[in-house]
Amino acid sequence: MVNVSQHSHFKRHFEKVKANAINRSKKKLLHHFGSRRFFYRMEERYTLIEAFAVPDQDAGLRIMTDTLDQSLSHRPRKIYRGMGNAHHHETASSSSTSMGLVAILMMQVVKLEQ
Repeated sequence: MVNVSQHSHFKRHFEKVKANAINRSKKKLLHHFGSRRFFYRMEERYTLIEAFAVPDQDAGLRIMTDTLDQSLSHRPRKIYRGMGNAHHHETASSSSTSMGLVAILMMQVVKLEQ
């Protein structure tokens, strides 16, 4: 069996790849046509902004909209406060199964809040 890394063609290719990566990291322009570097650098910029929690200014409007959706919709369903448009659909399962699902969902919420 032939070792791919020993061929001179592959060695030259890997040298070019390494040189290109170094040159791309030195560039000061954020974007040029066909480049994905713009997205990565912009993503790095926005991480600091996303660290701050912005209070939800439309919470009252969202609660009112959820309530109206529940009362005016053709299917009755429960809407839980603070979940936006996420609805809990009632199933015909036993209470023990429902309680198990509630426990699992509560654990997921706790993990997301951390």
